[in-house]
Amino acid sequence: MYSYFYFLFQVDNWFCDLIFFYWQFKQSSWYQKR
Repeated sequence: MYSYFYFLFQVDNWFCDLIFFYWQFKQSSWYQKR
């Protein structure tokens, strides 16, 4: 049970990092287009 929650926590962190990275990438590309 504990390991399951730990796994979810790790996946959640990875997902947040991915979204943040994608958002930064979109922001930079948007600035380049202007």
